[in-house]
Amino acid sequence: MVEKAKKYRQELLEKIIEQDEKLATKYLEGEELSVAEIKNLLRQDTLTGKYFPVFCGSAYKYVGVKLILNGVVDYLPSPLDVAEIPVFSSRDKNKEGVVNCNSSLSCLALAFKIMVDNYNNKLTFFRVYAGEMLANSYVYNVNQGKEERVSRLVRMHANNKEEVKKVGAGDIAVAIGLEHTITGDTFGEKKNPLLLETIDFAEPVITQAIEPKTNEDRDKLKDALKKLEIQDPSFKY
Repeated sequence: MVEKAKKYRQELLEKIIEQDEKLATKYLEGEELSVAEIKNLLRQDTLTGKYFPVFCGSAYKYVGVKLILNGVVDYLPSPLDVAEIPVFSSRDKNKEGVVNCNSSLSCLALAFKIMVDNYNNKLTFFRVYAGEMLANSYVYNVNQGKEERVSRLVRMHANNKEEVKKVGAGDIAVAIGLEHTITGDTFGEKKNPLLLETIDFAEPVITQAIEPKTNEDRDKLKDALKKLEIQDPSFKY
């Protein structure tokens, strides 16, 4: 399939060089573009949404996993590339303004996922949009109107936890010790409580009746359902 691959590669290059006059001239004069130059052109087109790189592979078979991880680095926007993000008033939910990773806020982060690990620890996955978050400190949950203590901060590498002291704008990490936070909550400043755009969840489409076999199982079932509800906001019981 070498000839077919060469043909499509040439078509790809002819499309992406349109945006760069200097590289277009170089290519049309018969010079080879470097890998770095091609990747930079692809990155520019990806950032503007003109083209969408597609990767083939299988996580189950570990095929193409490194390629797509490298693609994330090569083509997707870093926090510095992201356009300004809208924030909303916590009082009336009206748009209040915009922020980016250089904003002067002490902390602005979004909890986007909750998990319970094998040791029954509640893990709150969050992304920092501005400022920073420190381990062994307090953070203000704007949605709940409560201060919560962050006992530990970790970066997750599959099931392995790497302890960190602090995380900053653009970082994704996990907070351990947050009791009241649910998926979609914003962490921010108490004196200037701004909300990030909330996450909308689909309504459940399947219903199921379930009951414990014995009275002894009743409490276990209740605990299990509670854990499911914490981890999946679309789950109702």
